[in-house]
Amino acid sequence: MSRHVSLLLIAFTMSGCATSTGDLAAPVSPAAVMGKDHDRMADDFLNRSSSCNAAAISGMLGMTVDDDLRARVLQLSGARLLRVIGPTDSISMDFREDRLNLEVDREGTIRRAYCG
Repeated sequence: MSRHVSLLLIAFTMSGCATSTGDLAAPVSPAAVMGKDHDRMADDFLNRSSSCNAAAISGMLGMTVDDDLRARVLQLSGARLLRVIGPTDSISMDFREDRLNLEVDREGTIRRAYCG
């Protein structure tokens, strides 16, 4: 019995959220919400170079990471971002198609390269 009363109270409470006319709101364009720069930002996002080619730096496996090597691997791979991952580093699991990941050992030697 108390379960039916609880469900009835929830339904009654939720009915206060309904519109009085019963009409659904008209869809709103993203530009109206985000402002005039929305189209430009969308074009920038879609047209950006997001390719990453880890195979292009396969010849650098075994090399030690330094500032010059960082710049070269970014240029050769076409990636926009570089993440160097040490053996004890914690990393996020987010996927970035424009990011090159370099797994290095304790000495900073590249052991694996992959995009994501």
